[in-house]
Amino acid sequence: MKVPQISLVIFICTSIKSTKGITLSTNLGKLIGNDILVPGVGTVYTFLNIPYAKPPVGDLRLRKPQPYGTWQSTLNATSYGPSCMQPQYGITDVAANREMSEDCLHLNIFVPNTVNTTANKSVMIWIHGGAYTIGQSNAFDGTSLSLNGDVILVTINYRLGFFGFFGTGKPDSPGNYGLWDQHLAIKWVHDNIASFGGDPQSVTIFGESAGGGSVSFQSFFPGNRGLFQKVVSQSGVALSDFLRLQQSTLDRNVDAYFNYLNCSSADIVDSMSCLRNESAFDIQNTVDTALAPYGGFSPLIDGDFVRGHAEKILESTESEEYQFFTSIDYMVGSLNGDGAVVIPGFIPPSVQKSFNFSVQDGFSSSVLTMYLSGFFASYHQNKSSVKERIDDLYKTNVSDAQQGNLIVDFLTDFGFTFPALMSADFHYLRSISRNKSKTFVYHMTRISSIQSIVYPGWTYPWLQRLTHGMDVLFLFNTSVFAGNQEDLDLARQMLTYWTNFAKKR
Repeated sequence: MKVPQISLVIFICTSIKSTKGITLSTNLGKLIGNDILVPGVGTVYTFLNIPYAKPPVGDLRLRKPQPYGTWQSTLNATSYGPSCMQPQYGITDVAANREMSEDCLHLNIFVPNTVNTTANKSVMIWIHGGAYTIGQSNAFDGTSLSLNGDVILVTINYRLGFFGFFGTGKPDSPGNYGLWDQHLAIKWVHDNIASFGGDPQSVTIFGESAGGGSVSFQSFFPGNRGLFQKVVSQSGVALSDFLRLQQSTLDRNVDAYFNYLNCSSADIVDSMSCLRNESAFDIQNTVDTALAPYGGFSPLIDGDFVRGHAEKILESTESEEYQFFTSIDYMVGSLNGDGAVVIPGFIPPSVQKSFNFSVQDGFSSSVLTMYLSGFFASYHQNKSSVKERIDDLYKTNVSDAQQGNLIVDFLTDFGFTFPALMSADFHYLRSISRNKSKTFVYHMTRISSIQSIVYPGWTYPWLQRLTHGMDVLFLFNTSVFAGNQEDLDLARQMLTYWTNFAKKR
């Protein structure tokens, strides 16, 4: 099938040619970027690996980020910087720079057609996902979104895993450093984007999965007031139990981390000082191996950035957090197969082997009964009324393959769709009464023909749902859709919806 030229221009980057570059003067200093010609579409100017915070190393490790400030010599912003520290498997094949470093608090800017300080273009800031543990800004080429949407796109790095979210609940180590990184990057954009032709009064933050959760946490933080006006949370919000750590888990883990990293001390200040002097790669290796059974990381209630559980914040309509949340335009949504991403973690291969089954074949009723028993113990205190209702909705006398799709529906509803709808309800009900802001909800169901190739880890042979993460591919328009007109049409439509939402009205 011959794909129309417009599709090739939007989705395939092999025809892009880079020219000699551009030098720009800003209040922080001069920098050199790239100007990239996309035939038939226009030119995008890229400024990559711009530091927004001082390297969080030594005594700055496991602390709030410090602004980078100015630079003296001309900054070379023509190539991507490294990813933040993370497990090696997180450095994906699509990452433009496969190195990792603690010195990673950088951002990338994509400007369409002209760098003009009077252009006043709307700005979109992308916060990547990855379970707060993996990911990098350099995996997202903003050329298509910026050019075709006529917006300035900013992608950011923030600290991940241990380095971004380890906390003890004590003043010297409260946690949530990754959220503080995001906040500082957002503030940097607000303060400096005018030099690139952006409008600091028309800023949208958006993200997917843990990035969506991050966007949600940022929208509850009153310190962000005035820094952005709109948010989009894709397949992740702060209300999701999948995106937060229980206090009991934190208390159990802290001692284990100090012990395994040889930093245990009666004085927690001494323990933290020890951690700040350890090799970053030694820490990461220990976290990935000996400490792997203790689970991942996520935002904590620290009394500072996160002052309480999201439900309590949303129920307290007079709180600063809620007042800020309802002052911004809000778009939230999910995919009907988001829950598939949870299966590998909840039912790992070891469990499958013990019970002599494989999730590749689906789920039998007996396996589902075993799974739900553990689920209710964790989340619903074994309430029989809840269990009976869920049995009615998701457990039926069908084939294992059909039952597999029902368990994905259950996980999607519980971890993604219901939290998204709950947050939208809170936002809408308050906003509509005050006529201040707008609320939008979306739900994606169209299955892509290539999802099993892109996400083989949680796309099963029996899955008849749009799997977690596919919306990111639609939005950033990678060449994987070339040859499938329906996918290309949906991607164009989604890009238009998202960028129209971000633009000034």
